[in-house]
Amino acid sequence: MAPTLQDVAMLLGLSITGDAVGPRVVPSMWLEDLEECFAGVATTIDPEDFNEHPQLKGPSKSWLLQFQPDLLAADADDYSVTRSLEAYLLWLFGYIMFNNSHGHCADRVLLSYAQEIADADEDAIPLYSWGSVVLACTYRGLCKASRQNDRNVVLTGCPILLQLWSYERIAIGRPMIDQSPYTPDMYGDTEDDRPHHGDSLVLSIDPAVLSKVCCRI
Repeated sequence: MAPTLQDVAMLLGLSITGDAVGPRVVPSMWLEDLEECFAGVATTIDPEDFNEHPQLKGPSKSWLLQFQPDLLAADADDYSVTRSLEAYLLWLFGYIMFNNSHGHCADRVLLSYAQEIADADEDAIPLYSWGSVVLACTYRGLCKASRQNDRNVVLTGCPILLQLWSYERIAIGRPMIDQSPYTPDMYGDTEDDRPHHGDSLVLSIDPAVLSKVCCRI
């Protein structure tokens, strides 16, 4: 028994159709280009307190969090909102969907995907099979972790997929679900009509950014 593409689609809501996601050539000047791209974002952070980009393997989590929606200026323009969306996508890719062993940074290979999706018009958003690559990376992470004896080994891939899958498929250790704000009349009487454990995962995102996120992944 193991997670399948159906589990990924149902538990994480990721597409399992579309173009394949794979490695891309990363320009040698990616760091300078990234910082220049985000230099015009209107945030409420004092320039003197702004964290410089410290990682060479990819954008760091602390750097990405400086562009989260609640830190945008009240009069932030569309460009700032788009860059905030790009920063959120990089965080989502690097720390939820594709957990890696780099430590505190997302893989720089994901930069072009996040920028491409954030900059696309709503009627021209590229469709990728994110569910397929998440499942493949998780299988690879399980295989690699099971063959290492290091106590500090990192489980790469998407650990939250394994957690939700175990809650759905294995009764032992399954937590009780707080179904609010759901009501009983939203579901049928059959056991299979219950809400998924993934339904309780909520990401607090600014509406301006959320409206772009929902139609892009």
